[in-house]
Amino acid sequence: MKIGDNLSHLVELLPPLEERAGVRISAVSAYARWDSQGADEISVAGEVTPRKGHKLDGDIRILVAVYDHAGRVIGTASETVDAATFRDFETFAARWIKLPSNAEPSKVRVYPQWA
Repeated sequence: MKIGDNLSHLVELLPPLEERAGVRISAVSAYARWDSQGADEISVAGEVTPRKGHKLDGDIRILVAVYDHAGRVIGTASETVDAATFRDFETFAARWIKLPSNAEPSKVRVYPQWA
C-alpha cells in the first residue's frame, strides 16, 4: 500500500455554504492510501477562518464527502470546530476515511454546517 498519493485536485469547496456559515475553508489537501484493489483510505485536512472578525458565531462542523465516478457517496467524515476555543483560524483533519474495496474517488467535497 502506498501512502501519500496526492488527491488534492479532487477537492471541491462550496463557497455559498461557507458564506452562510460565516467561514472560509482554505488550504485543503487530500491524500490517499492505496492497496492493489484501489483507494483504501483518504485523509483530508485544511483550515477554517471566520469571514468577519476573529471568532465564530457558533460551533461549526466541517463535513467531508467522498464520491465515486457515478456520483455516489463512498465515504464521509466530520470534524467539529468549537466556537468557545476558536481564535483567528483553526486547522481540521478528517483522518483516514475508510473507502469500499475497488473505490476510485472522483470528488472530495468539503463544506461547513452549523453544529
